[in-house]
Amino acid sequence: MCAASCPVCLKLDSECEDGNLASESPQAKTDALLDKTDDDRHSPLTKGGDESSSPPESCPPFAASSSCQPWHTCSEPPWDDINAANSEIGEFSENIGRSPWRVTTGRFVAVNAFLISCRCSKSPWGPAPSAHLGDGCLDLILVRRCSRYQYLRYLLYLTERRKGKHAGHLRLPFVEAYRVCAFQLQALDRDGVPVASENIAAQGTSVWCVDGEVLRNPNIICCVHRQLIRIFGRGPEA
Repeated sequence: MCAASCPVCLKLDSECEDGNLASESPQAKTDALLDKTDDDRHSPLTKGGDESSSPPESCPPFAASSSCQPWHTCSEPPWDDINAANSEIGEFSENIGRSPWRVTTGRFVAVNAFLISCRCSKSPWGPAPSAHLGDGCLDLILVRRCSRYQYLRYLLYLTERRKGKHAGHLRLPFVEAYRVCAFQLQALDRDGVPVASENIAAQGTSVWCVDGEVLRNPNIICCVHRQLIRIFGRGPEA
């Protein structure tokens, strides 16, 4: 596993509106995960948005929160201060707890988290083209509620083979993409009240598919622990 971040890194969508959370504006654009050129590697990881130490207790229909570092640039290895000198899990988790959270609320047809690009014959560049196994981050892609035609359009973009068009699905107006080191998802009922784990079945909430394994409880917290194991491999994911 590489000790520094991949040279293929995050680029902010030029159409992204500063200071708007999805809960404030349904038309908020996404911070798209695109290939980064050498000339513009000094833009911040995120733009605008309110930050808080913890997710709110009550939100509209659905809430997803992510922990990110707005002050680190795409050309710098993320979380070097945390991972230096063989940092341990406890230290990593403690730093995540102190970092700011961005909260996104709404109705989603898909919530995807990618540790790697997930390239395959059907999707040559993968749904997360810039994701890398060793950079200590997840690419969190949120697909908001949309029509079947719009979702089919999103899936067709995933099959794009041309390099210049390989991240077109991240530019769609109903798609949001974030690069995070952790995220928390909380299911909400129709009144915007968080659904407790014991009431999941009664509320008819969705489930997670984790590499083919079904996870019934939608309320999860996912963190990336960078450099925990040493991997020897080859190819774009090594």
